Amino acid sequence: MKKIVAGLVLLSLGSSMALAGDYYGGVDFDFGKGSTEAKSSGITLDKDFTQTAFGVHGGYYLNSNSKVEISFKSLNWDNDKDNDTDGTQLGVDYLYELNEVSKVKPYVGVGLSMNSLDIKLSNKDTIDGVGFKLRGGVYYSLTPKLYLGAELNYNYIGWEDLKNTRNDSTLESSSSFYGLGLNVNFKF
Repeated sequence: MKKIVAGLVLLSLGSSMALAGDYYGGVDFDFGKGSTEAKSSGITLDKDFTQTAFGVHGGYYLNSNSKVEISFKSLNWDNDKDNDTDGTQLGVDYLYELNEVSKVKPYVGVGLSMNSLDIKLSNKDTIDGVGFKLRGGVYYSLTPKLYLGAELNYNYIGWEDLKNTRNDSTLESSSSFYGLGLNVNFKF
């Protein structure tokens, strides 16, 4: 149900931007490394992972330098040799381009995300979390409407608390990761 609602929100925002005029869309690929910290009953565990994501995004230019972007990504976290975790991320970002004149356009950005991971616990199939993102990168204009981009990003996600019904303890967890992102934008 959450994925359907997220898809409808993405479609609604995309339709609104399409009617406004100065919009763009594209695809993303991210690769990164991070760790998840989990705390329960005074015990803290850290687990490292590699992260890959593939997604789509759409945005609207507020003015020549500022834009708002929404994105939907499919996540894969590789925790160790035998354990992959899949999930989704729905994000909203504000981006500011530092140079609007040349073919090379550096940018910085901040964003929020709603995240969901498939987990294999006896009492729960998914875990949800709210995230914060920092982004910095550069676009290169191939044509006036087609851009290639590369960025460095940082993501922090605070996951919902989980109850362990066996010993009535609470598991608090968060994840943070750094990544390299590549994207293609087409301005309509």
